[in-house]
Amino acid sequence: MVRTPNTRGLTAACFVLLFAAAALSPAPAVAQPDLTLKRVVNNWPTIELYFQVTCDGDPEYFFNKEQHFKVFENGVEVGEFTLWCPDPRARCPISVALVFDASLSMQGAPWTAAKEAGKHFVTLMDGQTDEAALLSFNAQVYVDLSMTTNKMLLTNTIDGMQLALWTLLWDGLYAGVQELQSSSTNPCRAVIVLTDGGDTGSQRTPQEIIALANRNRIRVFGIGLGNVQEAELETIAELTGGRYYRAPGLDELNSIYEEISTILFEGFQECLITYQSECLDGSIRNVELQLQNFCNGIDVDTKTFRAPRDTSTFEPLEISLDSVGSKGNREATLPLRLETPIDPMNTINASAFTVMFDPACVQFMSVETKPGHILHGQPILVNPIAGGVELQFDEPVQWQGTGTFAELRFLLSDPDD
Repeated sequence: MVRTPNTRGLTAACFVLLFAAAALSPAPAVAQPDLTLKRVVNNWPTIELYFQVTCDGDPEYFFNKEQHFKVFENGVEVGEFTLWCPDPRARCPISVALVFDASLSMQGAPWTAAKEAGKHFVTLMDGQTDEAALLSFNAQVYVDLSMTTNKMLLTNTIDGMQLALWTLLWDGLYAGVQELQSSSTNPCRAVIVLTDGGDTGSQRTPQEIIALANRNRIRVFGIGLGNVQEAELETIAELTGGRYYRAPGLDELNSIYEEISTILFEGFQECLITYQSECLDGSIRNVELQLQNFCNGIDVDTKTFRAPRDTSTFEPLEISLDSVGSKGNREATLPLRLETPIDPMNTINASAFTVMFDPACVQFMSVETKPGHILHGQPILVNPIAGGVELQFDEPVQWQGTGTFAELRFLLSDPDD
């Protein structure tokens, strides 16, 4: 007798095994956005937000401004702003100031390697639109060659640079920024400085370099050989949107210049939002950038900046809460008053009031406005905070004289004592 296999049982078992495998396999990961607000530059009244966005680790540059971004300053939404991102499909024309440490400590192999790396960078230029200037520093700062697209002239000038005593590093860097400010024509602009030592007496400071570079949207890249002032070079690079590289050896200089050139050609690999700020009150402003409805999610990042102060452009206002007496388990109403007369009629900017109280004694109920109140008709946002509430209105109001902003309602407790 020939036995036939029980195919029905085998088939059922296979289905069970396949179903179990499908049930146990992990669900595919959902991509998520990552927003990094790298820095805020205050070019008053223009505020510049430099940021990067990745989706599942890949950089993104194509956005819809209205759909994907919201900007808030001190909790108040910014109505108008511009958005610019580099196009990864296009090569950004560059203007670069190559600044070399030409002090005697560079003599020998470091000087040879530095010049060869500089010439290697020149070979990466397109010879038509890309342009560069050459500067060197020791006891003085030299503009060895002004801005040019001529690659052969750049190479020959690098070969002819000479060494001397001292290291005016900050003066050399500042001069590189000045050269770009006055002579460059391309949108992607940067200073690349290579040094092997610390500054020996410059007139300029790192703070002045940062300020001038940021006013002109110029990045600073630093390359350090040996015992250099890394903290200062890192700060200059970070606050201007560049990078600092510590070269582990002379053989790595070419690859560092190649990496910098890639960053420049790709529009610095970051996006820019700009908006106009108001009120020269010298306060620290909190900027919040929100990314919404992108890459299956949202992300938020914040930074701060300080506004300039000019007392001729604003008037401090004194604001007070009335005093009232009441009994426990009853409500009490406290008017929030403007004590400083506004004359003539002027604008009260969008603001926030912080009201602190003891939650064991009173409970905040609501904020109300009536006809004749300064904030009548204004939406007021109530944000609970530790030990109180924050009341925020987002639209400027016109007012003259003194008056009541709004009335705050509290419920008083009835403590045992």
